[in-house]
Amino acid sequence: MVSSFSNVSDNFLESLSSIDETYLNDFNINKVKECLIDYLAALLAGKSIVSDKLLAFLSINNFSDIDVDKIIIYNNLSLENQVYITGFTSHAAELDDGSRFGMIHPGAPLFSLLLPVARKGIIPFHQLALATMVGYEASVRLAMAIAPGHYARGYHPTATCGTIGAALGLCKLLKQNKHVFKNALSVSSVSASGSLKVIEDDSQIKPLNVANASLNALYAVRAGMSGFNGANDALGGSTGFLTMMTDQWSFDKLVRKYDDNLMIHSVYFKPFAACRHAHAPIEGALKLRNILGDKLDYIDTINVYVYDTIIGKHDNKTINGSSSAKMSIPYAVAVAITSGMAGIEAFEEPWLNNTTMRTLLDKVNVIPDENFSKLVPEKRCSRVEIVLSDNTVINETVEYAKGEPENPMELGDLFGKLQSNLNPNCKVSVEEIHQAIKMVDETPFLFYQILEKLEI
Repeated sequence: MVSSFSNVSDNFLESLSSIDETYLNDFNINKVKECLIDYLAALLAGKSIVSDKLLAFLSINNFSDIDVDKIIIYNNLSLENQVYITGFTSHAAELDDGSRFGMIHPGAPLFSLLLPVARKGIIPFHQLALATMVGYEASVRLAMAIAPGHYARGYHPTATCGTIGAALGLCKLLKQNKHVFKNALSVSSVSASGSLKVIEDDSQIKPLNVANASLNALYAVRAGMSGFNGANDALGGSTGFLTMMTDQWSFDKLVRKYDDNLMIHSVYFKPFAACRHAHAPIEGALKLRNILGDKLDYIDTINVYVYDTIIGKHDNKTINGSSSAKMSIPYAVAVAITSGMAGIEAFEEPWLNNTTMRTLLDKVNVIPDENFSKLVPEKRCSRVEIVLSDNTVINETVEYAKGEPENPMELGDLFGKLQSNLNPNCKVSVEEIHQAIKMVDETPFLFYQILEKLEI
């Protein structure tokens, strides 16, 4: 299969081409369905957060006056606008899936492109499933191949690798030939971008990286289908994607072997509405809260031991709003201990300025642990240690946060997540969504009707 290291792009694409109808077994199909359910939950949660801003965004027509009272029907929007705003909302609540091996959220940019296109074309589910497998494989493998240097340079892998994964997933969905795949890879690799500046201060634009990834992927496939030829090896060479994005990259991680499990099985799902790096600390904090009971006032110090990758990025204590709270391990730990929660509501008022939470926030120290750092990415551990005023010390270590493949969220958990983020006024019930996904192999039209009602 791997014919020559000299053309990295050809090797990469050839390895992805092995994902064909033989992969349409229950093991893989069920994982695709789980990812779909989780994506819908994250998307619906995001809608509740950014709906007003999106209405304003869509109301701007050629930079004329904003008419926020105008009723905008999602299903009447252009495909470009549908893809863009779906990409934005899917990442807004920080509830979308990810892979610890590349520090990437593959589902959000991919499904935000595939679902609007598949719904318009009423594409059979087996095509959507294969496209999903290819999209996850491409984006996660790219992210793994350039980790950890890519992230350390300040890039947002969901934006960069997510663009390429979404483009190649769309090529698979539309059954394009090798020439289109190669040109779409070329175009998407030169347009892929996204900086981690989006997580600093109280920035609210992190979801824009996903929106841009989905939209750039759409344009990349259009360019490839239109006959625009790109570079012969967009990934390799001194000016290729891989060299530009990191100091060292791994060919073995980039190119899959025939007997490799699909990377879609490596993804985690999020039970908490915060950056994934905060999830192990949140779990530890919640368990210690149960031990403490009514002794919160006796807390003297909270030490959170983590791997060193996240120091300087997620240890910020300056919390000015929901966005900065979701990126902050100190806030996530403090609010978990104070409220016993870590869902969307815990990262909004009144908790943002709760007096007890703010007092605890000042007591949190995020400390790099050498042993934890050595385990990344196989494990992303955390130990939360609480020192009480009488010098009593209690601690909790979390090796695999809930939702990792080693500590999975079950199907019932995923539907519970969907239920908790479904607007009470929604035209569709969780039971209807469940039935539509269960039967999507035989009746995809019913599933697409559900998406239309959900405005996806």
